[in-house]
Amino acid sequence: MKLAILTAMHARHELNEIFCSAMGRIRANYNAQTYVALSHNDDKNLRLCMFWGFPTIVTKNNPVSNKFNKGLSLLRDEDWTHVMILGSDDIPSNKFIEIQMQSARDHDISMISDMWFWGLNPKRAGFDKFYYFPGGSSRIGAGRVISRRVIEACNYTIWPDDKNAGLDSGSLARMRNTVPDVRMSAVNLRDAGGFLVDVKYELHISSLSPIERIGEEVDNDIIWEHLPPGECQSLLNLRAKVKGDEKE
Repeated sequence: MKLAILTAMHARHELNEIFCSAMGRIRANYNAQTYVALSHNDDKNLRLCMFWGFPTIVTKNNPVSNKFNKGLSLLRDEDWTHVMILGSDDIPSNKFIEIQMQSARDHDISMISDMWFWGLNPKRAGFDKFYYFPGGSSRIGAGRVISRRVIEACNYTIWPDDKNAGLDSGSLARMRNTVPDVRMSAVNLRDAGGFLVDVKYELHISSLSPIERIGEEVDNDIIWEHLPPGECQSLLNLRAKVKGDEKE
């Protein structure tokens, strides 16, 4: 299989630097190119993507569903069999990529049922807390891998128009309605040894309040078990900066 990765960026330049480093690692290890939907007049993120050699398309930031659909159009003429959807605040381990690639070989939509969250926004719930989120019976949108068969059947428009919320459930419903025989799976990352952390930093849509209610608080040292030392240190440096800014 040939994996591609799609994300969208808006502001959050310091976190995006860490994300791009992670995507560079994944490209080097798995030959998976990252494609980015950028907001208008976001020159810092544009320069960042150019530095890393990530193809980009520039569009309106809102609605977010339209932005992701626009980004998906970058893949029309590219060589890939499956696309992974990541937020630019999602940092995956190599094992996570391997787990999803293996699952995607036999499924059209490969999802996860658990992941980790790190609150680095002092203005929102869960600041400076690190959570494991078990998910329960829900299926998480981050890291979802979708086959080309489904993407093409949906004409590269897998998200509902004009939405800033409910993107995961809306896109899943659209794909299942378009491809009734779609083959789906969901992996428990903790059991499988994978790791994906969503870093809540600066402008983020969703709150950590639901995660706090059912999540398990864990030590942020867990990142050292799954991510390269350079990325771990960069994340801790970002945490230190946020905590320092909060005290000023």
